[in-house]
Amino acid sequence: MLGLLLGLAIAGAPTVGVGRIDVALDPKARLGPRSAGLLCAPNGDIHWRRDLTEADFDSAPAIVAKEIGAAGLRTTSDPAGLFPGQIAPADYLIGGRVTAAQGDICIPSRGAPILFGSRVTAESGAKGSLILQVEWQVYAVQTRTVVLTMVTGGQAILAKKTPAGIRRLTHEALAESVAYFLAKPEVQQLLTMGAVPNPSENHR
Repeated sequence: MLGLLLGLAIAGAPTVGVGRIDVALDPKARLGPRSAGLLCAPNGDIHWRRDLTEADFDSAPAIVAKEIGAAGLRTTSDPAGLFPGQIAPADYLIGGRVTAAQGDICIPSRGAPILFGSRVTAESGAKGSLILQVEWQVYAVQTRTVVLTMVTGGQAILAKKTPAGIRRLTHEALAESVAYFLAKPEVQQLLTMGAVPNPSENHR
């Protein structure tokens, strides 16, 4: 009986899809120190579009869709499929904009040294930490309006050199940020019952 009631509750809940995930980082901004080599010696700074690029966010919609499902919300997405976020019409869409990043990343190398200030490829092994600040928005499809805006941060740490480490750090920090966002009481209330919060209660 309880299972039936839970099933009916989920079936009657709003559906949640995924919108765009943008990055609004200044290419000239210093995101943190970069180090390289076996001893992780200083090797300049981390910069957007040199060390951290758009390609690292290609899987962002699927990551957000996975976290929506993990939060127990009624998602329209199929993160493992070919069309995440496009399986069925949604009542709400979640979108995000990365507004700040801070990292401390080392790219250990065993072969040719990494030149000072040179670009690191997405597949380079890396370790370290990365913090992302993301402005999340919930868009109501029916009214075509943003009904909730909130900023949350997420952190990722890799203690050991990991293949495609910068991309891995990006994905894990983004996942933690959206998980924090989805856990907020006002977000849960909106996405489970459709109760739109007072605009004055939105957090920035």
